[in-house]
Amino acid sequence: RALIGVIGLGYVGLPLIVEFALKDFSTIGFEVDEKKTDDINAGKSHIVDVSSENVQKCLDGGKFHATTDFSELNKCDVIIICVPTPLRKTKDPDMSYILAAGEEIKKYARRGQLIILESTTYPGTTDEVLQPMIEEAGLKLDEDFLLAFSPERVDPGNPQFQTHNITKVVGGVGKDSTEIAAFLYSHIVDNVHAVSSARVAEACKLWENTFRAINIGMANEMAKVCNALGIDAWEVVRAAATKPFGFMAFYPGPGIGGHCLLGKETAVVRNEKGERVENLADLFEKESAKNRVRKFEVYGSDVIYKPDLQTLSIDMKTNERTWKPVEYLFRRQTDASTVTITTSDNRRITVTDLHPMLVADASGNLQQVFAKDVQAGMRLPIHISSDAETNFANPKIDLLSYLPKEKYKKIRVRIQNDIWKTHREILKETLGAENTWEFIRQNYLPLEKFIAIENKLNISRENLQLFIGRGTSATSFPVVVEITPNVARLIGYYLAEGCASLEKENWRIRVTFNRDEEEFTNDVVSILENELAVKCSVSNNSPDYVTQIRVASTLFGFFLTEVLQCGKGSTEMAIPDVLIGASTAHRQELLKGLLRGDGDVYVKVGKQTYAKNGKTYTSHNATAEIGYFTSSPKLMQQVIFLLQDLGFTPTFKRTKPHLQMKGREQLLRMKDWLGAKGTKLQNYFENSRKIVLGRTFKKLGDLITVPVKSIEIALTKNPIEVFSIEVEDNHTFATSYGIFVHNCIPLDPHYLSWKARQHGFDSQFISLAEQVNSGMPKYVVKLVSDALNDERKAVNGSRILILGVAYKKDIDDMRESPALSVIDLLRSRGAEVVYHDAFVPEVTFDHAYTIGDGEPLYNQDLTDDLIQSADCVVICTEHSDVDYKRVCELSKVIVDTRNALKEETRNGSRAKIVRL
Repeated sequence: RALIGVIGLGYVGLPLIVEFALKDFSTIGFEVDEKKTDDINAGKSHIVDVSSENVQKCLDGGKFHATTDFSELNKCDVIIICVPTPLRKTKDPDMSYILAAGEEIKKYARRGQLIILESTTYPGTTDEVLQPMIEEAGLKLDEDFLLAFSPERVDPGNPQFQTHNITKVVGGVGKDSTEIAAFLYSHIVDNVHAVSSARVAEACKLWENTFRAINIGMANEMAKVCNALGIDAWEVVRAAATKPFGFMAFYPGPGIGGHCLLGKETAVVRNEKGERVENLADLFEKESAKNRVRKFEVYGSDVIYKPDLQTLSIDMKTNERTWKPVEYLFRRQTDASTVTITTSDNRRITVTDLHPMLVADASGNLQQVFAKDVQAGMRLPIHISSDAETNFANPKIDLLSYLPKEKYKKIRVRIQNDIWKTHREILKETLGAENTWEFIRQNYLPLEKFIAIENKLNISRENLQLFIGRGTSATSFPVVVEITPNVARLIGYYLAEGCASLEKENWRIRVTFNRDEEEFTNDVVSILENELAVKCSVSNNSPDYVTQIRVASTLFGFFLTEVLQCGKGSTEMAIPDVLIGASTAHRQELLKGLLRGDGDVYVKVGKQTYAKNGKTYTSHNATAEIGYFTSSPKLMQQVIFLLQDLGFTPTFKRTKPHLQMKGREQLLRMKDWLGAKGTKLQNYFENSRKIVLGRTFKKLGDLITVPVKSIEIALTKNPIEVFSIEVEDNHTFATSYGIFVHNCIPLDPHYLSWKARQHGFDSQFISLAEQVNSGMPKYVVKLVSDALNDERKAVNGSRILILGVAYKKDIDDMRESPALSVIDLLRSRGAEVVYHDAFVPEVTFDHAYTIGDGEPLYNQDLTDDLIQSADCVVICTEHSDVDYKRVCELSKVIVDTRNALKEETRNGSRAKIVRL
């Protein structure tokens, strides 16, 4: 007989392997959990459907043992994968467990093995994921190994249907795989149903689960309608179930379970081209041009799946800041209320009311709080870097990569430190003798001619110069522009004091300074002429007392406005993406140009007289700040990011886009950045006698935080467009002013609809059911809130007892339990939650997905005191061991989501009872 190996000894794997062992097959169970392995080898079953007696019987017969040593896979003739897919059934597939199992099989695979996947997953997993992994081991399907899928059909806690009497569906990746796998299962189950392929078998499982989800969604929706009409939904279902045909009873329950940011809020993203700061609306629009936008109609969302982007993120467990891949970009309409949160240093962010914000406790631990529940004094985490020096390199930009072909005609090419005569033979061969003579005589080559023969010339583009015009009006510009720190400073000057206009198809660039700022004027002229070989003119304007630098250059204007996308006027100015992630030297020089143009310096030194307690006092006063103003919202957010990424902590004016740098340490770092403007600071440095520590920024561990000053909640009269980013692993990202937030509650579509959208089909009916089911925990919390309000109590501060937290009656499986969402929502609204469930000793929460307190909960004995101490009892799972009559006698308020309280139990109860 074949040696059977089963990976994963949970609700699927342990009953399966025991069934094989009892039928005299030799078996090995593989687990990563050492305690579970030890318990099983000691004859203890942790599964309600498998008795410890049967486990011991298999062990005593020498037909079974469990191990954590995956090298024993090499001994097995058959390997069956029964690992969990931990997200809710029919939802977005977490493939990590299947992939881990596949990696172990690949290490120890040998010829002659049959490999079967039973884990619930999407159609295509067996042949798209597992087959290539195993073939990487040098084995070939059908010749060296067989591969099949057979969906698990376990109903934990149901003694009527066990492994042996549930029909087994089997589909192989090939005919031989199907036949052998079906023959194997025929030894342990009464009926085997073979299908044509693994994909059919995979889809079969999802069809079953989706059928159930859709019908439960209908039942949940009908329950809401019945409640609104004052009708007993459970009585209605029982009555409908008397029909002997055309109806299958499904019962309502607490369900299975996005709020976003306004489009003006920003994100820091990067790809292979570099880093950039974009508002969310522009980011979605730009990525739409490069990626397919999927319509998720039921939620009214447009979704971009896996754009080639990373975003700046923070790990909520370690507070480490890192770049993480963007999983999704979302855009949708909403009429949800908005919340504007303002910090004490006047940072502002506007989100929908239930968007999960991050707040730090006194120890620097991050927690999630709904935006509407954020309170003054709570501290928000912000991105402040340690100013580590980045690798220095001058970015280089090839102008020809951006120049449209229709502009080639008027442009000529010359070689720096060389002449075209040197390349006469190649020119004659390709362009003809007559043309070559003229080009050599004038030492130029038309750009379109150069492009045509470039691959035959051994000339680097970095050695080429472009020319437009003739005689004194001729202008030149390098083909490859090297952005040195000086050029970065020039760009800063332009962003602060420049503008661009297109006059008769020719760009005119102007940079204007106060006439006394001769130092800055000379600096701009020097960079233009010495770094870029660009000619300019300088003139004084007497009435306005300004000096204006003019550049009439089509190519320089194209470079600034079209290539770098710097903008043309003050309201649209923006730092080029190439400088956002450049070296520290480049970014500092860019900021110097910006501050010299739009920066200001304020210094006040002297004695200050004040009265206190009837007495007059005189104190020495020395204050100073460097300010910066811009009317471009994007430029302001870019400057904030650069300053904070260099380790600065700016504060902000309340009513206008003006930031300030304060504090002796920061001003010392910046004193040489402003040229003559900065000389005012010397008086401050000489007269400031002590370092005053501000109370705005507080370092909690490695985290810099700012306190919330106020929140403003506004009703939305008309639907508004909102956006979000779903981020891999951390589920957090840095938005406006560097404030870290959690992403929207992650998209969790059904497996089937997720796979369908990959093939261009939107399964709206499935998504509708999911929308209804996902909203049920929130509906249950509303029932709790309404019931408490009737008793003149609020959820906030109430003690709520949850009866039953397992997914299903009389089992300990927590993987899909809606009780988790109910508990999370209640705790997020300030409730004290306790629970009783004899099957589940502890409930833990994934901090990446919780909104309320993410601390674990522990099972409480169901004593009279526990019941009486609760302001409300919520029945989420109807376990058989609970004395519901006693619960009715001792409770004040009960919300029954599972129809656990039968009519005879409810009659005579003094408790207020609300039924789903």
